[in-house]
Amino acid sequence: MSRKEAIEKVLRSLGVNRTLTGYDITIEALNRVLDDREYLLMRTKALYPEIAEKFKTTIYAAERNIRTCSRRAYTTNPELLQKMAGYPIKKVPPVGEFLDILAGFIERSM
Repeated sequence: MSRKEAIEKVLRSLGVNRTLTGYDITIEALNRVLDDREYLLMRTKALYPEIAEKFKTTIYAAERNIRTCSRRAYTTNPELLQKMAGYPIKKVPPVGEFLDILAGFIERSM
């Protein structure tokens, strides 16, 4: 299974599908985080601006779209998201935490 297939499978299992504007943006963010974990620490200075440029949007819209995917994942399948995280999740995870949870899960799965 390719990385893209693994990312899409994880997102779909959490109820995040192509109908969400942030779907492709979240895939791009996860690819970048999987390539370099430093992106998790440089979200506002590197990750969001690079994604915004690629998708011809603003950094605020890029962040908001990933946050929307995080909210969808938490409201659709919180048990699976918590299992992927390996610790209790009591509320919608912020973008950085959401990307870290999914990237870690994908790395462990591949």
